[in-house]
Amino acid sequence: MLSADEKAVLESLQDYERRINEILDLLGERSSIPIEDESRLKDLLTSLKSDMKAAGRRGKVNDDGLPQTEAEASYFAGTLAGALTHFSIRTNSHPISANWSGCLFDVRVDFTHSISQLLGMQRYR
Repeated sequence: MLSADEKAVLESLQDYERRINEILDLLGERSSIPIEDESRLKDLLTSLKSDMKAAGRRGKVNDDGLPQTEAEASYFAGTLAGALTHFSIRTNSHPISANWSGCLFDVRVDFTHSISQLLGMQRYR
């Protein structure tokens, strides 16, 4: 069973992964994108990147002013730092020509790895 702090970290990491998957699903295997879809994708990407940067700066799930928990130090801060190093997409770039999918797959791996570790802990405790 995970502690409350570990559950909060897991849920936050899963939310980032869900948001990445949403963008990837909208991109699909397209070779072109209508302007209205491009605008929506840029909005989703900008929001995701901004939220990840803010969370990465604080190294915490929430901006609650409390010290970083052991779970945040072990699973959250490093995951965000790693994901942000892979997040090389400019938010004003074109989703297809800038290969958003390739970059987002790399970013998602960081989240998937930490999520798997936490779920493994949950099974074996």
